[in-house]
Amino acid sequence: MNPFEMMRTWLAEDYPGQVEILLRLSTDENGRQPLLFDQVPMVLDFFRPNSLKISKSVVDNIHAGYSYLAAAIFCLDSVLDGHPRGELNRDIAQNEVARGAVLFFTAALVRVTRAFAIAQIKDLVVLEEFQECIAENMQALGSEIEFQRDPLIPNIFDEYCNITGRANIFALLFRWVATLSHNECSEPLQKAVNDFIFYLQLGDDVGDWREDYLSGRYTSFLRECFNVLGYIPGMDELEAFIYFEGIYERRLALIVNGLQTVLGNVRKMSSEGEKFHDYISAQIDLSMQGIKDFVECKMSFQNA
Repeated sequence: MNPFEMMRTWLAEDYPGQVEILLRLSTDENGRQPLLFDQVPMVLDFFRPNSLKISKSVVDNIHAGYSYLAAAIFCLDSVLDGHPRGELNRDIAQNEVARGAVLFFTAALVRVTRAFAIAQIKDLVVLEEFQECIAENMQALGSEIEFQRDPLIPNIFDEYCNITGRANIFALLFRWVATLSHNECSEPLQKAVNDFIFYLQLGDDVGDWREDYLSGRYTSFLRECFNVLGYIPGMDELEAFIYFEGIYERRLALIVNGLQTVLGNVRKMSSEGEKFHDYISAQIDLSMQGIKDFVECKMSFQNA
């Protein structure tokens, strides 16, 4: 069964009268598959071989619960920022998106609670972590605005807690699967997961700098540019600065070095987990290719 059909099946069980709109709200920007769908198999793979002992019904409920939780977070982010829940869903009213967030949060809690009940793990910490995760995520979504109020201050590493807080459900998934598979989710592992989230977001910010600038979302990359210049420039001046002053390459180099450290640490913790290792490696390759492509583009422009 493909990801869309799996999501459709879960929604038909939980919200039979609202399958189509909730399916749209839980789909990624490109309409390719449900949000963060591949992360559950990746984390299960990381905790092999113990995770192979988790029953199919438990995995199914955790997968559904995590997919719902991802959809809820993305919907709420859309409502708070006032943008569509995905470019393909511009016709869906914001009150429907907010309603979807509530439905997704509720179903996520039910599914995850059911998974642990089926596994016969009675641990209130699971519910407490769920509550703390949502609270931290909501606080991070709100505090993101604070950094943008000082557009001339980069705050690159000060944003660490904000960035990891907005994507904290990935770290929560590691804790869920570790508990279900009777593994340990150590503090070093949690730190490595958060570091990965941090550098991944920095990479997204570099790639999306133009869209972020035009929408007035001043990420740490843009704020670093503004800091060096001493003011917020126009698009043409900003583009010239990014292309010719080396700031783009330096930021990508920072990301590559950070991700390489994460990969080394993760490999020390698990000789298994090839899917997660490969995912980190793929992000390193993308960043390195980004540097190469950028330099080639700049040199061709200079030689024209």
